[in-house]
Amino acid sequence: MDRTFAGESLRRTVLDNGIRVVTERVEAVRSVSLGVWVQAGSRDECSENAGISHFLEHVVFKGTEGRSAFEIARALESVGGGLDAFTTREHTCYLARVLGDDVPLAVEVISDLLRSPALVADDIEMEKQVVIEEIRSLNDLPDELAHESFTRMVWHDHPLKNSILGTEKTVASFTPEKMREYMEGHYIGERIVVAAAGWLDHDEVVDLVKAHVGSLAGESAGAPDAEVEPFRPVVMGVRDLKQEHIYIGCRGVSFTHPDRYAMALMVCLLGGGMSSRLYQSVRERSGLAYAISSYAEFLADSGLFGTYIAVSPENATGAIRLILKEMALLKTDGLDADELDGAKAQIVGGIVIGMERMSQRMGRLAKAEIHGEPIDGVDAIISGIRSVTADDVIRVLDEGMRPGRICLAGLGPLDETAVSDIELIC
Repeated sequence: MDRTFAGESLRRTVLDNGIRVVTERVEAVRSVSLGVWVQAGSRDECSENAGISHFLEHVVFKGTEGRSAFEIARALESVGGGLDAFTTREHTCYLARVLGDDVPLAVEVISDLLRSPALVADDIEMEKQVVIEEIRSLNDLPDELAHESFTRMVWHDHPLKNSILGTEKTVASFTPEKMREYMEGHYIGERIVVAAAGWLDHDEVVDLVKAHVGSLAGESAGAPDAEVEPFRPVVMGVRDLKQEHIYIGCRGVSFTHPDRYAMALMVCLLGGGMSSRLYQSVRERSGLAYAISSYAEFLADSGLFGTYIAVSPENATGAIRLILKEMALLKTDGLDADELDGAKAQIVGGIVIGMERMSQRMGRLAKAEIHGEPIDGVDAIISGIRSVTADDVIRVLDEGMRPGRICLAGLGPLDETAVSDIELIC
């Protein structure tokens, strides 16, 4: 497949082993952002292996059969590029940023990590301490702890609730054998997408991927069963803090859901910046908090909508009520054309500006391919956003934030009795 949209050259090839290669050639640059996306994240882990996707992403950088940790780091830095990785609920991504002439080196180095990591016992033991320190560092980040509590509530019956980092107990149990077994079930062709954007040649990228990882095959591991937890609409963790960290929200929609653009606009209108309704109401007109924001997360078969606020304990209940009131006002009073058009312009502007970064283009290609979406140009996304109506936005808010679906998580001095008289209705 080869499509061109306003100068964009988008191509897709599927290798015999199931690896999908998607690229976008951009003539105006001389760099390339290349990512190898493995569909292996925290949602693919059983309780005994919680955190193994993230831990594996760390350990492969400790060395391969052909390179030491220093040689891995130096390989791309020596040509002015860079190598990085990250793990999410659904993916592990290994990415490189290089000049177009160095794409062969980038593919070769990342393939080395995937194909032949050393997974030495001593390296694994050392990295356990690093990751355990990362887990412990969350105790110093109350907003992150509150968010983990919030996601466990929203996805209480779904593996998506699992922590990406795992626990100290699970990380301590990892062995070279567990690492290899997990790789054999997840680091296989049908679970891999190679995405690249910049000054590149699609056929060259395909040939390189085929040469280095074209033989990766195996049987895909099945998804683990969800651990069902009792649903509680309010969870307030008590800790001696100066502020109360609060999340209010519900399950959202998936990456491919027809309402995803309406959800994005709803987020923008409610808490997408200093001109948003919640920012103006809670901070500017009421002075209840310094910062407040809304966000959405779009995943394969679910999603998340939330509003976060950090507030003095004495202002917490007032802020919660005001947030719910503003959401109710959006439902009942609606929004005028100017407000909706302003939100659309804000989102479209962010997309277009973001497209100046090759990493943004690369990520867009990868996520579309992973979720089975057409690999269209940015104009198709902009058209989808502009087609959203005010009724669409209100309907999405009404369907999501309705009684029985709203969750509230807090961390700070307050316990659940402090918010017991608040009805989670908007």
